[in-house]
Amino acid sequence: MNKLKKIPLFPLNIVVLPKEEIPLHIFEDRYKKMIDNCLEKKLEFGIIYMKNNNIEDIGCSILISKVLKKHTSGKYDLICKGSKRFRIKKVYKSNDLWQADVEYLNEDYAQINKDYFDKILDKYLKIIIAVSPNINFQAELKKNTSFDFTKNVILPREIKQLFLNLRNEESRLEFINDFLDSLSTVRDDTKKKQKKILN
Repeated sequence: MNKLKKIPLFPLNIVVLPKEEIPLHIFEDRYKKMIDNCLEKKLEFGIIYMKNNNIEDIGCSILISKVLKKHTSGKYDLICKGSKRFRIKKVYKSNDLWQADVEYLNEDYAQINKDYFDKILDKYLKIIIAVSPNINFQAELKKNTSFDFTKNVILPREIKQLFLNLRNEESRLEFINDFLDSLSTVRDDTKKKQKKILN
């Protein structure tokens, strides 16, 4: 078992994945203090998906990439980035702020079959080019983990949480592969319907 680490928690109605960049507007006093402390000590905090006052067990640690603005009121406009998945082991409150003992989850990227990854990347590129021919192709070729496929992609929160919960890199790549296959099927069916209409 990995060593537990104590981090401040920020329960929100969003899901953040590793490598994903998000804007945050911090306005509550307790979270302004949390951000002050994270900036001063170069610490991370955790975002955990909260829905109907229930929180998930697995979340993502967050690093502050850039302070866009600190208002005179102490509010913050930030750009943050997802870092590592964690599992909550214990939650408690301290000074009106949720804290958690978390276990960071190991990501064994080295075990992935490169041919399998390249096959998924090829499927992804074909779909992206068909939908958006003006993409930065060279940037898309630099993908090397499952989470690279989710950057800049809008997904429902429940799907993102499901993806975050998957046990390992192999499971996530299988998820992406199946998802891309389903998109290809929908696209092919649409083309067939269009041909029938035109004919």
